[in-house]
Amino acid sequence: MKTRFIYFLIGLFIFIGITFAINYFGKNQHPNVSDLTNDGAQLSALSDFHVRDIHGNPLAFSLPDTKVIVINFWATWCPPCQAEIPHLIKAHGTYAEKGVRIIGISLDDYQADAQAFAVQHRIPYSIAMGNRELTAIFGGISSIPTTFILDANYRVLDMILGYTSMETLERKLTAYL
Repeated sequence: MKTRFIYFLIGLFIFIGITFAINYFGKNQHPNVSDLTNDGAQLSALSDFHVRDIHGNPLAFSLPDTKVIVINFWATWCPPCQAEIPHLIKAHGTYAEKGVRIIGISLDDYQADAQAFAVQHRIPYSIAMGNRELTAIFGGISSIPTTFILDANYRVLDMILGYTSMETLERKLTAYL
């Protein structure tokens, strides 16, 4: 009986120690995602961040005529992400000429999966592969889909956690143009 109690206490202390370490050290690695929208954070690191799209071409997050940037973190194996892709394709067709730049950041393990998906679904907007450095700029991505809406100066205007409908996406884009 005493042995079980001792093992229980040891386990409890280990659990508390790990929980403390994760909460303490994890907060110092990158900003909290909710802080990005609450403070209207400026993600200026994106202007100097170099990434290539899934075809190997250099990808700029903003172009000279860009007014609004939509960055969507997704994966091919994610059903809500798959359901959202047609909305992003439609938004690209409707708003690209108005200064909206849509960029998909695939969190798939293999670039070939994202390439095949993009071809199969005829995705017209740029897609890049995500990595730790890129997701850290956005405060860490803990669930997908996650969509950020930024202005041309990389200031966070909005963040959408989870699936978003076409109506919601259009309402937000119209408001920020």
